[in-house]
Amino acid sequence: MAIDHVTRARRVRTSAPIPGGEPASPRVPLERRAVWALGLPTVAVFLAAALMQVAITVSGPHPWLLATFGLDGEHNVPAFWNSVLLLAIAAAALLLSVLTPTGRTPSAGLWRLAAVAATYLSMDEALSLHEKLGRPVNWLSERWGVDVPTYTWVIPGAVIVMAAGVLGVRVVASLPRDVRLGLVAGVATYVSGALVVETVNGALFAAGRHSLYALSTGVEELLEMTGCLVVACVLLRLVDLHPVTRVMTLRAAASPRVESDDSADLTTSD
Repeated sequence: MAIDHVTRARRVRTSAPIPGGEPASPRVPLERRAVWALGLPTVAVFLAAALMQVAITVSGPHPWLLATFGLDGEHNVPAFWNSVLLLAIAAAALLLSVLTPTGRTPSAGLWRLAAVAATYLSMDEALSLHEKLGRPVNWLSERWGVDVPTYTWVIPGAVIVMAAGVLGVRVVASLPRDVRLGLVAGVATYVSGALVVETVNGALFAAGRHSLYALSTGVEELLEMTGCLVVACVLLRLVDLHPVTRVMTLRAAASPRVESDDSADLTTSD
């Protein structure tokens, strides 16, 4: 028995060819690797925080557990991991800025701006910078005698989100449909937690509804982590990494996905 030949060491799943008849190049699915690399720790962190909340409910307050895994606050493991996820988004945006050629939309400058914004949000998770946005609102509410029933920073925060949304619409409009939909879903999920649910949290805290506040805070953190994870992974769908040469290029605007799973696939015959 003789071995005629050995096939390629990778299985490639092909899709429709690019219009014009040329087959699309294979790519390594970086977004799938990011799902595992970032998704598993995200699940672990959230489950640890949820179990901590159950332990405190059953056995009473535990200062170390609350300080380390508490979902409310900024200097703990969940807040740290949220910062890591936001830095992952910044890294992906920075990579896209490097790969983006002149004249391409979105431009390299817009990707760098996105990286700066994600880095700022990461710093905010650690330093609670957003709370300073409420100072002008506090001053106005005291002067006008108006009581704001939630965190005052959410008012200027909502204005910033709307302004960023106007700019974001122009950015995502030129992206491939799968990336565009993924980014919209991820950002909407993140904003739902960071702004909408946070507004509810402020009202619950002011009303002294501590049990509901704890539950709502868990929902907020889950939405924020999920949104960050989705955005980071979706951005990597714009990066084409060749399975053989390991050269990175920016995905064409309407390029089909042809992915390599890097798995060995040997075939022999008599």
